[in-house]
Amino acid sequence: MKKTCLNCAFCMRCQEERVWTGLKWVTNAFHTLLTPAERAQAQKGDFSFIGKAKQFQNEWKQKYDILLQSLAEGRFLKGPQALELLIKEKDVSPGGERTYALRNVFNMGEMPSAPEADYMACWHKQWGPLSDEQDLANLNQPTKCFFFYPYTHKGNKTFDGCEKEREAALSAKRFCITNWLVIGGILATIVSMFLAFGIYLAQKQDAQLTDKTLQKALSTVTTQGTNTQQILTDIQTQINTLSAQEKKDE
Repeated sequence: MKKTCLNCAFCMRCQEERVWTGLKWVTNAFHTLLTPAERAQAQKGDFSFIGKAKQFQNEWKQKYDILLQSLAEGRFLKGPQALELLIKEKDVSPGGERTYALRNVFNMGEMPSAPEADYMACWHKQWGPLSDEQDLANLNQPTKCFFFYPYTHKGNKTFDGCEKEREAALSAKRFCITNWLVIGGILATIVSMFLAFGIYLAQKQDAQLTDKTLQKALSTVTTQGTNTQQILTDIQTQINTLSAQEKKDE
């Protein structure tokens, strides 16, 4: 699998909605993975599904306001009834929001629901929020992110569950690397010891050979010296013999 942010389980689609509790407005955030259809579309560089519901809602509101303007100008309806409708349109919800009370009068049905915010973000907060298509296109680019975890491994796990599994896998990998480094260090030490011992034996053998060579050379020199001395002795003997013979002849 190509290592990109889009293929990471921590690449989330985030949607936020405002809810009236009866006392105040609160914002609820929902973080989910892309659906298979959305992911296939995003991998082609098309993120038009982000904010699409909000776009439909805004178009509905725009149409409502056009009809409301037509009512106010007397083009949609005239007379007291029109005035009553305009007063009714001023109604607001308990939370102070517009109710679009005339939607049935305009035959528009219910306003399309949509989150207040719709964007992509990283669970580890390495980037985001992103909603612009040009920025979102970068999610398809290769990444060297330390937190990468394939979305295909997520299954039904929560983001916290994925993080624990990622950390466990990383710890196991580090443990394995550490063990191999230790083993490698031990092997290197053993090899070094064998090399040192081999060098020692080689040097000792060379020394023994040198001693034998010297002894042989000395023996040769000694033998040659002895032979030379014998020759000189024989010559001296011959000289003495000749001298004695000359004296006898006289």
